Amino acid sequence: MNDLKLWITANKLLTGAIAIFIILLGLLSWLTYSGWDSLSGDLASYAQTKSDLDALLKQKPFPDQANLSKLSEVVAKEQADLEKLKAGLAKFRIAPAGELEKIKPSDRPQYFQDSLRDRVTRIKTLSTNNGVTLPAGFYLGFEEYESHLPQPDETLRLGKLLTAFDAIGTKVAEQKGTLLVEFSRPSAETARKEASKDLPAGKKGPDVSRKGADQPVSEQLGSLRITMRTSQAGFREFVNSLSTGPCFAIIDSIQIQNSASEPPRKDLQAPPADLPPGATNAVQRLPIVVGRETLNVTLRLTVVDFPAPASNPSPAAK
Repeated sequence: MNDLKLWITANKLLTGAIAIFIILLGLLSWLTYSGWDSLSGDLASYAQTKSDLDALLKQKPFPDQANLSKLSEVVAKEQADLEKLKAGLAKFRIAPAGELEKIKPSDRPQYFQDSLRDRVTRIKTLSTNNGVTLPAGFYLGFEEYESHLPQPDETLRLGKLLTAFDAIGTKVAEQKGTLLVEFSRPSAETARKEASKDLPAGKKGPDVSRKGADQPVSEQLGSLRITMRTSQAGFREFVNSLSTGPCFAIIDSIQIQNSASEPPRKDLQAPPADLPPGATNAVQRLPIVVGRETLNVTLRLTVVDFPAPASNPSPAAK
């Protein structure tokens, strides 16, 4: 050890050169390793990019004229199917009651009220003939307009709702023996809150406020709450009628309760109808109970319209 110290002391210049060489050698080794590692990464990235490019070039359909023609055929077919769907939805397009769209806006409120009164009278008469009981003050969900006129700017929408509610009310009035407990139109704020409860968390309802080129295909006109007691067959006919027009109504919620809260007793027996009073029969028969129960039904409907494409207003509407 002492000899090494003596040698270093005697050869300071050579010792310094060796130290510098060792430092430079370490630095060169580090730079070489870093460069090789970077080169390996670049080579791997290049290989992946080349592989992706080769896969894209081999994909089908390849962008040529033949495949473009096939794509054009598919687009044309989809467009034809879309037009067919629009034509099918057009039958559910709701016309305002009393042809309000043909009347001057300033005269529409009075015409709406007159049309409402006529329809309420007709449904009350139909209900009386079919033994249907209507709730007190029944006015097709438009009780506030029995003695007050609506605003001119909202009359067309109310006229469409009247067309829909008239059709729905008529279906109820045709179910003989039905007891109608409620036929009401919730306020816009109440309907919006009720609809938001049915949406998943973080979701919003459809935006139907856009006009012009972005005119929506459908528009929610309003909601209707119905509570009634009716027969099973009558309720089935009523639900089926919702899909036949003249309006498109969506069942948002429904609650059905059997009028008989408990099933019939199995030990309940009755003698045959053809036996005289006091007679007995070894074979007793259960009375017929299936199908005789009525249903207590509560449901909420949303009336949807499919407005026609935007066009120039008619002369009468100016």
